[in-house]
Amino acid sequence: MRVRRVVRRVGDAVVGVTDEHDGTYPVQAAARLTGLTPDTLRAWERRYKAVTPQRIGRGRAYSRGDIDRLRLLRTAVQHGHAIGTVAQLSNQDVEALLSPKTHAAVPATSPGPGLLDALLDAVRDYDAPRAEGEFGRLAASLHPSALVTEVVIPVLGVIGEQWQRGTLRPGQEHLLSAIIGHALGSLLRVVSGSARAGGILFATPPGERHEFGILSAALLAAAAGVGVVYLGPDLPAEDIAQAAVSARVAVVVIGLTALSRSEARKHLVELRRLLPDDIELWSGGAGSPSVRGVRVVPSLAQFAIDVRNPLPAVRA
Repeated sequence: MRVRRVVRRVGDAVVGVTDEHDGTYPVQAAARLTGLTPDTLRAWERRYKAVTPQRIGRGRAYSRGDIDRLRLLRTAVQHGHAIGTVAQLSNQDVEALLSPKTHAAVPATSPGPGLLDALLDAVRDYDAPRAEGEFGRLAASLHPSALVTEVVIPVLGVIGEQWQRGTLRPGQEHLLSAIIGHALGSLLRVVSGSARAGGILFATPPGERHEFGILSAALLAAAAGVGVVYLGPDLPAEDIAQAAVSARVAVVVIGLTALSRSEARKHLVELRRLLPDDIELWSGGAGSPSVRGVRVVPSLAQFAIDVRNPLPAVRA
């Protein structure tokens, strides 16, 4: 791709510097312009033929039309349409789906009984490519909220049950965790828009490295149109509080699964002390204790309901 720097002047003053392209964009530029990750771009091209970029040398070059179509498809996915469906439609038909009269009526698809078995069978065989493919197909065909409630939550339940029975080996659990964590993180970057004041921040305290819960909750929030600040696991209370104040979020959500109740209580008390009174603190997960000033969300299913209610007002 050839890029020419163009300096605009009025008299002797420089008023702007722009890039003039020769009409194509490499994959990194396309990712920035569309809000999709390079991995998502490749998946949409190979699996669903969403666009067909040019091949230049060993790389891919996207036209202006490719960029516009990818942005349109991303919007459709954010509104609950499966990429496997909308990728087969013309831009005009996708735009029709997004009209207020039609997109609200599209039902969420369901993985159906037995479809999780293929994923779990691949994990038991330590077949990472097949497991990634099975989870990827589910992620591509479901609305993000359905992916969490109908796939991730049941899978986590199976993991817990089989772990207690001793029928799931540590290597299998780690394999599945890595696949789901990577996929949810990638999907969160696709679904979430710009962080907005009044949104929700997600994190876990020091020593708490399990992030499925907060990743899933962040995805549910983003799919509901809520601004998301995702910090991830294992962070000191001071860092979480500073980020919450700087981002002007309305709620901080803390995931707790592995810490003892005494450790979890200590971290929540400290974080509640550091946060301003007008930022609510919620905790979720099996290890969530009762702490004054902290709202316990008992399940992801309950969070999916709560996040669709108006959030508390954020300070000016």
